[in-house]
Amino acid sequence: MTSNAPEAPPAPDDAGSSDVPADPGAGAPRRPWWKRPNFLGIFMAVTTFGWALTPSLLPRPWIFEGIIAGLGAALGYGLGCLLSWLIRLTPLREFSPRFKTWAWRVLAIWAVVLVVANLLLGTYWQNGVREAVGFEDEGYLWALVVGVVAIPTAIGAIYVGRGFRRLNHWIGTKLDRWLPAPVAFVLAALVVALLVYLAVTGVLFRVFSAGANALYAGTLEQTADGVTQPQQPEVSGSPQSLIAWDSLGFEGRNFVARGPSVEELTAFNGEPATMVPDLISVLANLAVKKRGYSVLDEGAIEHLTELSRFVYETANMHSRPGQPFVGPSAFAHKGGMHVHAVSRLASSYEHLPPESVGNDLQALPTEPGVELEALPGELLHPPLQHLLRDRLGRVVPRHR
Repeated sequence: MTSNAPEAPPAPDDAGSSDVPADPGAGAPRRPWWKRPNFLGIFMAVTTFGWALTPSLLPRPWIFEGIIAGLGAALGYGLGCLLSWLIRLTPLREFSPRFKTWAWRVLAIWAVVLVVANLLLGTYWQNGVREAVGFEDEGYLWALVVGVVAIPTAIGAIYVGRGFRRLNHWIGTKLDRWLPAPVAFVLAALVVALLVYLAVTGVLFRVFSAGANALYAGTLEQTADGVTQPQQPEVSGSPQSLIAWDSLGFEGRNFVARGPSVEELTAFNGEPATMVPDLISVLANLAVKKRGYSVLDEGAIEHLTELSRFVYETANMHSRPGQPFVGPSAFAHKGGMHVHAVSRLASSYEHLPPESVGNDLQALPTEPGVELEALPGELLHPPLQHLLRDRLGRVVPRHR
């Protein structure tokens, strides 16, 4: 018996319609980023990994070297991902699967070779720097330590970066309820950028500085072979000196212990040598470096340079350009990378602010290749200040 009742429509599937097939990828778990790496990200990570291992001014502890290399690789991976995203916005034709397969194979071989070569080169460069400052060459086995430290550092930094990316998306979606989408996500990006800046300059910088101080503290307490405490009362670090031997540091002890004695100077000059201390240097060291000594009235130390020049003029003598603290060249910096660094963080190349003793910071752009744009105007001699303003119309500020 056949029923005349109309047939019930088929039940809709999970996609919401019986006529539209469900997306096979919908609901499938998204693979983690390390199982679907970005091609340009890997390329840039390997490149910046090598850049981070280039020679430094001072020898780095090997763990410190690995952390720097890992952070460099993470930064390169982020730049590569950004470049890849920008390329996808262009109407470029997609490469064939066969081409992609071969490109990944070539990248894998190139990356392994370059990473190993950079680790060996970086170790060679660091050992060279160590020998230049009197440390021992520690061989190439430390390259393995650098690599072991760099890999988890890079992975951790990439995860932190992706966390900031998700935070940006979350803030943008919240702001999208009240603001247009473009404005909401631009504001979200600015908020996340501010958080990153505060984290880097605040927490991370303090942790980084504390770690560096802890790593180098052991070096400062060491004394080179053959270096003994001086016994002349006029020499810093002697038992009679106000400067304790233990407070001089590694290179300070080397310097004062290997200086010539009065007898050696007498034999060299052929006449009796006298050790007359520079009163200006003594005043500055006691007032600024050795806190607690009341050598001048309050605020008088800021006029020390003025006092020194008054004495020279009264005695009709030429001042010494290299005289510590008060000489015209006491806080002079040669143009180039050195001046560029001073313009960003002056305290990195100064033992004290020059204005604390009434002196000025000077830049000496003597090399023909120095770009005036990189020189802060307040570091230059007056004629160069006018030249900088006339040619460039601006003065770069200096930060401490």
